[in-house]
Amino acid sequence: MIPLDHLERIIAKMKEPNATDVLTANEKEKWALLSDDAKIEALENIVSSPVGCHKPPWAVVSWFFKTRWLEALQAVNLTAPASMLELASGATDMLPKILAKFYHHPETSYTTANLNKELTAQFKNSTKDLPIKIDVIEDAAQTIENHFGDRKVDVVVFEHAFNDIVEDMIAVKNGIDTIDINWMDILPQLIKATNDAYLNGTYETIIKEEFLQMLKSLIKILKPGSFIISHQFQYQLDLDLGIIPEIWSDLISTVREWIKEENIGKEVFIDGFEPNWWMFIQNV
Repeated sequence: MIPLDHLERIIAKMKEPNATDVLTANEKEKWALLSDDAKIEALENIVSSPVGCHKPPWAVVSWFFKTRWLEALQAVNLTAPASMLELASGATDMLPKILAKFYHHPETSYTTANLNKELTAQFKNSTKDLPIKIDVIEDAAQTIENHFGDRKVDVVVFEHAFNDIVEDMIAVKNGIDTIDINWMDILPQLIKATNDAYLNGTYETIIKEEFLQMLKSLIKILKPGSFIISHQFQYQLDLDLGIIPEIWSDLISTVREWIKEENIGKEVFIDGFEPNWWMFIQNV
């Protein structure tokens, strides 16, 4: 499988004097308890297994993804004050924390669109003390344009969220409630429905049109010259629950072909970001 990153590069990054600036105080404490060998072993696990990573120490996971996202935002020249829209963040608070720390400004803002009520509640709780404006839209990603009016954002991000959006679209077609029931409780059903669609040939029919409509809507609320950034990564849990690995490992490539067909924005390839796992679409 194509690695998520160059191991030697990320190890060198780990040894830089300010490497842990991306971590919270609690994460720094846990990071300090790990030997360099343990950190390197965990990083090797992460970068070599973009689909199917076994659980390494959380401090290393957090450091790696926060570091990579900060690098991605720097690569597209994001500056403060910054407005960010994240689709389907779930309970993950990584990106608003990066925004709050490295793009802190009275006018910096973060918006997310979430459907699942329990995950949204967890997200609100974990971000309530961040010193930036945070807005949570409890609606589907494909309707996001309706909530912005004339307002436009500096960057749109998907942190391994393409797969969650795909699962939600397939769930709707199968009558599975992804709003009021705990996401983890229904994940086995979601994976089975996704596998079934993939195997019986209805996968693209179910998701392609809606997915492209979502991306077209996002381009409309993105400032000219700004980017949609997607990162794809999946833990071992989905494999343990039976997901067909190619569904997630090929997802970016599949979406890329759809985008080319519809001429949505312009894809920019950035050195250091493997195209099988990263996508940068510029509004031109």
